[in-house]
Amino acid sequence: MTELNLMYFVTFLYNEGFSADTVKSYLSAARYTQISLGFGDSSVAGMPKLELVIKGLKKRTATRQSHARLPVTPEILRALKKVWEDDANRKKAVMLWAAVCMCFFSFLHSGEVVVPTDSGYDKTVHLSYCDVRVDSTVNPQYLEVRIKVSKTDPFRKGVTVYLGRADGDRCPVSAVLAYMVQRGPDKGPFFWFTKDRFLTQEWLVTAMRAALGQAGLDSRKYAGHSFRIGAATTTARSSLLDSLIKTLGRWESAAYTVPKGDIMFSS
Repeated sequence: MTELNLMYFVTFLYNEGFSADTVKSYLSAARYTQISLGFGDSSVAGMPKLELVIKGLKKRTATRQSHARLPVTPEILRALKKVWEDDANRKKAVMLWAAVCMCFFSFLHSGEVVVPTDSGYDKTVHLSYCDVRVDSTVNPQYLEVRIKVSKTDPFRKGVTVYLGRADGDRCPVSAVLAYMVQRGPDKGPFFWFTKDRFLTQEWLVTAMRAALGQAGLDSRKYAGHSFRIGAATTTARSSLLDSLIKTLGRWESAAYTVPKGDIMFSS
């Protein structure tokens, strides 16, 4: 690989959310593969421009980690639901509630269930209507959600995650099915306002923060990744085995490890 190609590769990995250390691991793997195939050595040490890019990523990663987001918890889900239940726009409220339930109960971050922009939908990448299936139309117990692309799946093999029915007012199956009935079976991105206006990542996070503000919380401390870390935090607090949390979150390393102490929440 040329130095320029590796610079593009490193930048792509960073934009996908990988840390500088993980990026270096990918570079080591690429170097090993290149040597094994007889194409010579692509050591970073001989590529000064690439070294500068990696140093820059380390600084950016440190900055990004210093702005760590708080997890969404079951209590915060209840607060969101209460705010949206009072929203005059019932269609929007139903969609938002389904989206946050899918994110939280499937250990997903918002970028895995919505599209980047109104013009950014790609059926080969983003969650579409055909990617969500119910086990039974008579007495549904769970949903299958096919995620085609994610940060934990760099080779885009795809993975199916499951949403199970739960008792109480935070049942993800009920939330998503209510939205599916409202949406209809038309092809296209799963979450949309209309066929030409999609629920984007920015829109979802903005709506979540607005609702949290109405609930009296500091909305600046929450982002699209808060659902995924919130699911991990909640299961860790319930004494679920770390190995099971790792499986549920599709983590390859100890990145799934989260603090198990109390989380402050004020209503």
